[in-house]
Amino acid sequence: MSLRRRIFGGGVLLGAHHIAAEALHFVRSVIVARILTPADFGVAATFWITTGFLATISELGFQQLLIQAREGDDERFGATIQTMMTARSLLIGAVIFALAGPVASMFRVPEATWAFRLLAVVSVLSGFHHRDMTRLKRALRFAPAVVSDLVPRVVTTLLAWPIATYVGDYSAFVWLAIIQTGLSTAFSHVLAERPFRLGWEWTVVRRSFGFGWPLLLNSLLMFAVMQGDRVILARAYTKAELGVYSVAIGLAMASCGVVMNIASQLLLPVFSVFQQNRKRFEATYVLFAQAATAVGLILGALFFMLGPALVSIVYGGRYALAGSVVGWLAAAQSIRLLRAAPTTAAMALGDTRNSLVANVFRQSGLALALIAATVRTSVAWIAIAGVVGEALALGASIMYMRRRHGLAARPAVVCSAFLVSGLLLSAWVGMSDRV
Repeated sequence: MSLRRRIFGGGVLLGAHHIAAEALHFVRSVIVARILTPADFGVAATFWITTGFLATISELGFQQLLIQAREGDDERFGATIQTMMTARSLLIGAVIFALAGPVASMFRVPEATWAFRLLAVVSVLSGFHHRDMTRLKRALRFAPAVVSDLVPRVVTTLLAWPIATYVGDYSAFVWLAIIQTGLSTAFSHVLAERPFRLGWEWTVVRRSFGFGWPLLLNSLLMFAVMQGDRVILARAYTKAELGVYSVAIGLAMASCGVVMNIASQLLLPVFSVFQQNRKRFEATYVLFAQAATAVGLILGALFFMLGPALVSIVYGGRYALAGSVVGWLAAAQSIRLLRAAPTTAAMALGDTRNSLVANVFRQSGLALALIAATVRTSVAWIAIAGVVGEALALGASIMYMRRRHGLAARPAVVCSAFLVSGLLLSAWVGMSDRV
């Protein structure tokens, strides 16, 4: 099969997968949200903040290296990567279990200590996920990974109502996560082409840390980007306000996340193929920037116009406050989508520092959010702070790509200006309609 056909086929499959995955996640969240209270949803948000932080401080890009490295198909190389992936997850599980009490107290939910301990099971199960699901993506073969992810999502969506009804509290999210992770790990072994093997090659370990340390620092910054606003809300606002904000994030990510996931998984192999063909590499870079601008503007405009009504229809009146923030959260995601062009292109060239540099600038949004929380403003200003930070990060990423790799900045700058201007216009029109 030609490369063009494999790219197209992979894109279609990934598109269908992520649309289905986000739809299932969205439906499951709506089911649980309608059964539980906003406060329960807020407590559940602290679970994902905790696991996200621990995953972040141990992220060394093992899966990205398995795709990017030329020897990624080598069995000894893969076995070493598997060992490091498994050890990482076991360590995270142990830390979650040991620190459950202090973490629950920090988030002012000591009654949820037992549920935090139960979260350790999710991390342990994920550690035995077969790395063949990642290795096969090198050849743009996404079907095994899609099946191992999608089938468990279908099962947990079907179980959402009975489990949430039976347990009646925030722990429903933990039980569903355990079931989904366990099934996904089981399917990864069934669908793997190679046996599950652990190994240790010091050259691979050293290379992994050399490849991954910028990603580790970047992941810490990304945690602040993706979860920092909710950490602020968990400390400065009520659990109900945190739950409402988390609902808005889930709604924005239900559509924006689909596009982001497709782009990140499809583009890295494509850019990597064109490493030695500068002309095609640059053409792909510009093409994706233009496509991301168009898609991001459409999604952002729709959420500014229809987001508030959509929140009330889907989640009910208890979550109506989410309508004031969902447009801004979608706008931030739209800008992140465009930022995927320079960051993914850089990673394909073996440069993992682009994201790191961009996310340093992204922290400006977190600083603005802290100021907003200090003066106890509306939660909408927390979301607006994120948009400002994303815009600055995008500009930094584009300029870094030009200076480090010589890619022309003008096409991406034009796309950025068009996207940001369009989003601001959409926000003005949307707010005018509600006045």
